[in-house]
Amino acid sequence: MPAGALEKKEPTSTHRDGGHCECAFCRDNLPFTLPDELVDACIAKDLVIFAGAGVSTESRRVIPYTFYEQISGELPAKDARGDFPDVMEAFCKRFGRAALLRTIRDRFDYVRSFPELYGQATRFHDCLSTMYPIVDLVTTNWDTAFEDRCGATAIVTPTDYAFWDEPARKIFKLHGSIASWGSIVATRKDYDQVLEQLRTGVIGGSLRHLLATKRVLFAGYSFNDSDFQELYGLLRDELGEILPESFVVTLDPGFSDSNTPDATIIRTDATHLLSTLKNELVAKEVMLPDDMFSAAAAMRMRLRRAHLELAALDVQEHPAVVYSLAYQDGLMHALDRAMALRHTGEYSHICNIFDAEATYQAKQKEKRRRRHYGDVAYIEGYLNGLRLLLVDEEDRDLVPLYFVFGFDGEIRSLQEFLEVLPYAEELHKTSYRTVCRQVKGYSSDIVFHHFPFL
Repeated sequence: MPAGALEKKEPTSTHRDGGHCECAFCRDNLPFTLPDELVDACIAKDLVIFAGAGVSTESRRVIPYTFYEQISGELPAKDARGDFPDVMEAFCKRFGRAALLRTIRDRFDYVRSFPELYGQATRFHDCLSTMYPIVDLVTTNWDTAFEDRCGATAIVTPTDYAFWDEPARKIFKLHGSIASWGSIVATRKDYDQVLEQLRTGVIGGSLRHLLATKRVLFAGYSFNDSDFQELYGLLRDELGEILPESFVVTLDPGFSDSNTPDATIIRTDATHLLSTLKNELVAKEVMLPDDMFSAAAAMRMRLRRAHLELAALDVQEHPAVVYSLAYQDGLMHALDRAMALRHTGEYSHICNIFDAEATYQAKQKEKRRRRHYGDVAYIEGYLNGLRLLLVDEEDRDLVPLYFVFGFDGEIRSLQEFLEVLPYAEELHKTSYRTVCRQVKGYSSDIVFHHFPFL
């Protein structure tokens, strides 16, 4: 598709009467055609996200005035005009750099203190988080949203370069980070130093190589943004004809083919674009849908209730309860880990789940051979937790919640478990004798628990 060419399609957000939704949350979700080249690059892990402040705290959905407007409002009219770094330079000359850094800190602290604002500031990051094929990120933003919400490792200074070869997600922070206030790039002098480092430094060399070999999606910039103009100009000057076609997602009418001849312009909200791209990846079975995490959370709540009921049984009277408790621990731990690592995208990749399943099956075989039956039961639960992430909605209620060695059926309720429990010794004599020795000497109110170690 030629750069900038767009086709019309039905609106993606509508009122009840079928028109495009104009509410504050949907009005920017303009209809667009998703370029095949963008989808293909993402699937091949050849897509780099280059993010500006518009996808974060500088969105007017978060604060109705930008940081630039806030700072320029503190200056005399003669100093309040110009590009972003020039206005920051004027502020520092008048009030000092420490005052600028405090103002930056206060702005971020204010956003974080209101979950509603922080949620708006991290919409883009949360959508991106489960998209495991996107591992290379570049930003001019100071905030730590990509680290906090996407599990990205920050590369800010040359000493961070040790993480360059890591296969996990990483974020190049060209203008520093609030995690290290001394690294903040804001003034004209700062900008000039960064551009020189990008031309000659080790990070700049690696970044140029990255952008020369992959497709780039610019998001959160306007055409008048000096960040975009200088960085895009540097890339064009440095890479010339080898610069791959890039994509710019923007709502700024100032962007046009003539401004960015090497880019395809997509006019819509950046988070809406990511969401549409994610839906396409799910449809192509490249990644798992995000609703599996909701299913995991719902199952986790069911398991907690079942675990409390099971723990109330007397293990002296029914020693095999210990194995079912270990099984439930494994099931819960698998779901807990998947939800805890949701932001990294690890569990959105079906291959990672298959690899984990194979690893635990091998461990279970070894534990069974050594007659470590508590571990065997725990791993059985963990395996079923992994499998739960893969099944369709209608099959999620079929996951067994209880376990008895030697029983071939699936036990899904406490009543079913109590019906099988009296036969535990007969079903698997060796495991039953083992657990009887284990519980001997313990009081009946002890609750057995399997920690997430093997």
